[in-house]
Amino acid sequence: MNKKTTLIVGVSFFLGAMVIGGSPSAIKINYKGHGYEYVTKPKLWKDAKKDAEERNGYLVCITTADENEFVVQLINNATDKEVPRTWIGLNDDKVEGDWKWISGELTSFTNWFHGEPNNSGSGENKVIYEKRDNEIKWNDVSGDGRYYYVIEYNFEIDTDTNAAGMSKTNLRSTR
Repeated sequence: MNKKTTLIVGVSFFLGAMVIGGSPSAIKINYKGHGYEYVTKPKLWKDAKKDAEERNGYLVCITTADENEFVVQLINNATDKEVPRTWIGLNDDKVEGDWKWISGELTSFTNWFHGEPNNSGSGENKVIYEKRDNEIKWNDVSGDGRYYYVIEYNFEIDTDTNAAGMSKTNLRSTR
């Protein structure tokens, strides 16, 4: 196995163990020097963004295909294949059609469903992961839905797993 396959298999095994009884599970895990947290308390986009910032993070910003694959695997395993809509940190609030990450990172990678973004509804300025026909990709939506979300941290987070398989974490900076 190559390094990428080994990483994906290892992450899949670890994350697969985190789902309890078919309901979504909060997961905290590290990847390439960043911490990621899947939050299972649905919120409006603005409230999810605020919560992430209060935790010293931000809504996840996907900048590479590898990171996208990692986050899709995180969501898929946390939700036991019943993938609910999940907020990410991409929006076109300032200029319609000019999609920007809230972290300020360049938007060089995208993972839209075919025909998206389409701004089909009023004010579709936020982005979610959703599942269609066994694919998990991006869709533009308004910010008024209550969805789960992924927080990204610019530092690794400590993760410990208790006997029930649930994640408990203390944050620490690696800088």
